[in-house]
Amino acid sequence: MTRIVTAALGVLLLAGLQGCGLLWRSSADDPPTRYEPAHLFIEAQNRNFADATIYAMDGGLRVRLGRVSGKSSENFRLEWHRLQIQMYIDFTGGGRTVSEIQGVSPGRNENLRLVINVDMTRPATLRGR
Repeated sequence: MTRIVTAALGVLLLAGLQGCGLLWRSSADDPPTRYEPAHLFIEAQNRNFADATIYAMDGGLRVRLGRVSGKSSENFRLEWHRLQIQMYIDFTGGGRTVSEIQGVSPGRNENLRLVINVDMTRPATLRGR
């Protein structure tokens, strides 16, 4: 009986060590779970009359960049650890829009231009410049 209990405990210990990653390590070829940050320089041009709050987002992640007054431009810097980015624009007094999704290269400096249209029903444009 004791041998069975000892063997069962040994199997559970090995399974636990393997599950924690202590027994076998992953190879160097495995992709990283967190990417080297891309350094983004974003010029936001607000062509709308309303002030806008700008957010960078990817999936469930949303990061506030700042505000752009109506009919003006602002520049933002952002370290981004994801492979794609989309801009979410929230207008003062109501209304919101998003940009299309833009790919981001890890570890690179990228200049992006965000153009916020007067017509809030049209998506904002986000392009490399």
